[in-house]
Amino acid sequence: MNTFPSRYAIIFAWLLCTTIFNTGTCNFNIRCNQKDKDALLKFQQGIKDPAGVLFSWSTQQDCCEWKGVMCDNITSRVTQLSLPCSTTFPTYTDKMDKSHCLTGSIYLSLFVVEFEFLYHLNLSNNDFSTIQFGSHVYAQNSHNLSTATPSHRCVNSSVLRYLDLSFNSDAKTSLQWLSHFSSLEYLNLDGIDLRKETKWLQSVTKLPSLLELHMRNCHLKDLSPSLQYANFTALKVLSLPGNDFHSTLPKWLFNLSSGISFVNLGSNSLQGQLPKALLNLQHLEVLKLEDNNFNGPIPHWLGEFEHLQHLNLRKNMFSGSIPTSLGNLSSLLFLSVGSNRLTGVVSEKNFVRLSKLKELALVISPPLIFDFDSHWVPPFQLERLILAFSGPKFPGWLYTQKSLEYLSIWESSFEAEGKFWNFLSRMKEVNLEHNSIDGKLSNVLLNSTFISLSSNDLKGWLPRLSSNVVVVRLSNNSLSGNLSSLLCDDEMLNGKSNLVYLDISLNLLSGGLTNCWENWKSLVHVNLGSNNLTGKIPASMGLLSNLTSFHLHENKLYGEIPSSLKNCHSLLIFNVRENNFSGNIPNWIPDAAKVLQLRSNHFTGNIPPHICHMSSLIVLDIANNTISGHIPNCLHNITNLVSGKTSHNKLSFFFPTRDGRFYTFEDNLELVIKGQALEYGKNLHFMNLIDMSGNNLSGTLPPQMFSLTGLCSLNLSRNKLTGKIPNEIGNMNMLESLDFSANQLRGEIPQTLSNLSFLSYLNLSFNNFTGKIPSGTQLQSFSALSYIGNAYLCGSPLANICFQDDIKQIKEDEDKSEFWSWFYIGIETGFGTSFLGVCCALFLNRKWRHAYFKFLYCLIDRLYVIGLININSFLLHSGEPEGENSEKAMAMAAKSNKSSTSLTVPNLFLLFTLLSLFSLFIFLFFPTATTIHSFPSPHASSTINVYVADLPRSLNYDLLHRYWTSFSDSRLSSDEDHQHPLSLHPIAKYPPYPDNPLIKQYSAEYWIMGDLITPPQQRVTSFAKRVLDPRLADVVFVPFFATLSAEMQLGANKGAFRKKTGNEDYNRQREVMDAVKSTEAWNRSGGRDHVFVLTDPVAMWHVKDEIAPAILLVVDFGGWYKLDSRGSNCSESGVLPHTQVSVIKDVIVPYTHLLPRLDLSQNKERHQLLYFKGAKHRHRGGMIREKLWDLMINEPGVIMEEGFPNATGRDQSIKGMRTSEFCLHPAGDTPTSCRLFDAIQSLCIPVIVSDNIELPFEGMVDYSEFSVFVAISDALKPNWLVNHLKSFSKEQKATFRQNMARVQPVFVYDNGHPGGIGPVPLDGAVNHIWKKVHQKFPMIKETIIRERRKPPGVSVPRRCHCT
Repeated sequence: MNTFPSRYAIIFAWLLCTTIFNTGTCNFNIRCNQKDKDALLKFQQGIKDPAGVLFSWSTQQDCCEWKGVMCDNITSRVTQLSLPCSTTFPTYTDKMDKSHCLTGSIYLSLFVVEFEFLYHLNLSNNDFSTIQFGSHVYAQNSHNLSTATPSHRCVNSSVLRYLDLSFNSDAKTSLQWLSHFSSLEYLNLDGIDLRKETKWLQSVTKLPSLLELHMRNCHLKDLSPSLQYANFTALKVLSLPGNDFHSTLPKWLFNLSSGISFVNLGSNSLQGQLPKALLNLQHLEVLKLEDNNFNGPIPHWLGEFEHLQHLNLRKNMFSGSIPTSLGNLSSLLFLSVGSNRLTGVVSEKNFVRLSKLKELALVISPPLIFDFDSHWVPPFQLERLILAFSGPKFPGWLYTQKSLEYLSIWESSFEAEGKFWNFLSRMKEVNLEHNSIDGKLSNVLLNSTFISLSSNDLKGWLPRLSSNVVVVRLSNNSLSGNLSSLLCDDEMLNGKSNLVYLDISLNLLSGGLTNCWENWKSLVHVNLGSNNLTGKIPASMGLLSNLTSFHLHENKLYGEIPSSLKNCHSLLIFNVRENNFSGNIPNWIPDAAKVLQLRSNHFTGNIPPHICHMSSLIVLDIANNTISGHIPNCLHNITNLVSGKTSHNKLSFFFPTRDGRFYTFEDNLELVIKGQALEYGKNLHFMNLIDMSGNNLSGTLPPQMFSLTGLCSLNLSRNKLTGKIPNEIGNMNMLESLDFSANQLRGEIPQTLSNLSFLSYLNLSFNNFTGKIPSGTQLQSFSALSYIGNAYLCGSPLANICFQDDIKQIKEDEDKSEFWSWFYIGIETGFGTSFLGVCCALFLNRKWRHAYFKFLYCLIDRLYVIGLININSFLLHSGEPEGENSEKAMAMAAKSNKSSTSLTVPNLFLLFTLLSLFSLFIFLFFPTATTIHSFPSPHASSTINVYVADLPRSLNYDLLHRYWTSFSDSRLSSDEDHQHPLSLHPIAKYPPYPDNPLIKQYSAEYWIMGDLITPPQQRVTSFAKRVLDPRLADVVFVPFFATLSAEMQLGANKGAFRKKTGNEDYNRQREVMDAVKSTEAWNRSGGRDHVFVLTDPVAMWHVKDEIAPAILLVVDFGGWYKLDSRGSNCSESGVLPHTQVSVIKDVIVPYTHLLPRLDLSQNKERHQLLYFKGAKHRHRGGMIREKLWDLMINEPGVIMEEGFPNATGRDQSIKGMRTSEFCLHPAGDTPTSCRLFDAIQSLCIPVIVSDNIELPFEGMVDYSEFSVFVAISDALKPNWLVNHLKSFSKEQKATFRQNMARVQPVFVYDNGHPGGIGPVPLDGAVNHIWKKVHQKFPMIKETIIRERRKPPGVSVPRRCHCT
């Protein structure tokens, strides 16, 4: 465009104004085009601006100077409009605060019709509710324009080249308007919900000039994998992460001819192996495929990408080793292959040409073996490093990395010396969590901005902090001492502190809280929970005005909560549970608080009305105090519990880093819900809860409370509440757990209670309720324990029959009684008539009479001869002389003859009657007897000799006495074993095992022990033969209830479980080992023939290394697998060191099933396809469960429920398993669970999703005869699992069920005798366990003999067993 004449025209006009009018009224500084200005004002009218972002948009001001507006310097036309909203990382909410952002609707037709020169539009990260092409006004203008001009500019008139509408997350839109922006080169729709756009690919391919396409987290579903070509003629950047693609990589991707350089398809559900066709994208610089389901080996041909700078393959299912060809990617800056199933060795060969590498991530579980030369110097200088390694020493080459700013090490074991801590002090970010670090933190200076050393078993005193530290996490270690070394080092701080986040929970810290908090005013999060801290809260903590989250739980603190804490205006979480605090509930808690947890203290007084002002509250837990008075009738003012909108209440702390990344830390709380005390972190914001149990509250239930429709759990048990349950309780439709037990409530249970469809836990026991339990499937599904202790309550599931039902029952009983009376009369009359008829026939017919008596005489003679022969034989074998035998025989014969002459008619009649009864007996019982299966005696083939080690009773049955008399499980609010006096077991010599399902599932130790101490005369069915001399024994059984001991410690004080100080379970473990290892039997075999029952994965946790050579009875091998870094011949992930668990020596035993057995004859028609009940979120191998859950949750015929089969959940599990054809069994925290054995007892066909699993009694039981085994890769294919299960015919499922019924007894421990003392079932679990041990014994014996022949001082090298 030639602007030369226009410039002269402007100069001429200016001179004309100044000379003719001699005034300044001609002002050419106004550059804004009036048409553009009018268009901008129209845009302003259509939106809302709550924070005055567009304050500068005044008609008195040049529009080119308005905020966000840029004009061309020559034409003065608007060319750019950029109004993105600036937000900060959210803290304690899962949604960014956009209250200051623009909102309303965007009408894109305005930018087509009104803006002729606009090429850049950025409205990202605002809060627009609608994005559409045009309103009726703009549509009309567009129509007029298009009809007035032949070029139809309205349809494709926009010159817009850059469009960014990303992160308007709540905006509703479609992609139909894209056709009006054919000139687009950059399109960003990240975070906009486009799930309804099934043809999104066709829409974006209509943009021929498109260079960059960004559609992150748009809920797109179809990637068109079979489409050969997509019309992306200019595309360079393709970014589609975080969508819902369930397919292989699309074919059109490999055929792009545009020279694409950036591909991001991470965080989808893409699957299959990487095709070699990817090599068609020769210009590729960035390839992001993380967090998918790709499998197979990492292709070696990836090393052929010459220009590749960024390769991210983490969190997939790749297997095999890392190809050395990746070391040829000389341009590579970023490499991440962690969180896969990779195995093998990593050495210098993997990094030969990676001289430009800046970021490396190698986190694999179990860790890879690092085989680097001790003097190796890498060709690169890293800035970020994430790794896990196997070996006792810290890799030496790491010390050569002088540019390293970020270091993260996971699941590794190494020594930490002074050189290591000095090395860390140079880092800006240090993340070393879940390792085993042998080191002390005493006198260590932490200097990094971000430091996380949680879960490492570090020892010593607390370290010192420099003023650079912002986040420090030292939780779950063994740190001791007081807080002074950390908080009171004024010399190091120099009056400056930037610390924001402090977590030193789950340690062994003691002493007071110190008075040095004035140095740490920047703190936002403080967690000092689960230590041994004592004293009062110092007043100086009130200086922490920024404090948002405050945790002091599980300590020994006392006194009143100081009023100085009212200065903490930002406090959202206040957690002081399980201390000794006293006084009244604080009335200064900020109105914005979300969590108030005062559980298990000594608070008194009334509930302050101020609590009703806390409208954002989601957790109110004041249980187990001595609070009195009435429940406030203003609780309905807690609006957050009324609305139930929990999505904005996620209690997470976000910490941003300099490179745009951020850390997220969820606050964890232990809550008692549905009778269990569980940790809630990630899902805490879903748990709206009020718990006022265990206090002295009185009065009636305020009806206003039941308007809290968003409440999930309500517990008012163990108070002195009176009155009736209001009918308004039916409004609480989100309620899952309700506990009103142990109060003085009366009246009838309201019918509206049956409307609570989500209710899965109910306890109304021990009140004064009367009348009939309301009918309906909801309330009848709970067990009788939910209603016991209400003397005048009746109806199902209670045995008490209601009055009206009683009348009906009496009438039915009368009808039945009349029937049986006439039946018996008929039987007696018929018998008498028949007998009289036989007698009359014999009396009247002489021929018959003579024949009958002749038959009797012959029968008597026959019996006489048989008896005489037997007597002679007996006397002969007894050694008496033959003459004496003859004399005795003659005497007996004479006596017999004498007797035979005395056969009178009465005697004959009596004999006839006895013979008739004998015949009748043979007739009735002989056919049944012939059908009884005869099992061979287990001793007929072989037995195993077992010696029971001599341990004090305090380690087994006295431990049960303690459990029943004094133990209280803090994890359960409604412990079935201790809740009611009626359920307390009398103190017997052999008390029963707990019914608490957390413990009962591991009860194998109880039944095995019971069998061994059963008196010998009753042990006729036992495969194990008990011997009293250890020299005669094949194996030595260690009678320690290890599981019960561990679970009692976890229930009493789980914070001390991983520590040795204050841990009663550790003391018992130590007592067992000291006693057993001092015996001759242990020294003779090195413990290899000793049997330990470790059904709980945490049993004997502190001494596992000491018992590793022994025979371990475990429920699975989960958590035991470790690579032997010194094994030269074993390279697979299944390789086990000799001293760890192995199928060679150890026995997999079944869990104890929690659900009752269903006989095959009781099986009914099943209407559901698949059932699963359990926790969605698990760790390690259980990550697969989350993906399966998301795939299956909406499938028809599939039921996926959160929960555990205890209390009321038991009834739901019974119903679910007995009405479903198949039961799903994915891995959780461990590969198996009691769920599998519950399914077998419920005749629900198990669907086992696993690539590698060990099951009990394999070789004796063929699981393929009644189970369906599915590979993980197949299960994660969309719709595959459901279609596979539907393919089984009715006959196949019936066969599965018949085979399952045959093996049901194999997995049963209970022998039906009190205390387990009595004969065990021949085909039960106990006998199968000993048979399995017997199978292992030859190999164990061989090992013992080999060990004995060693010359003194010679050590046997560790051997590998490939299983």
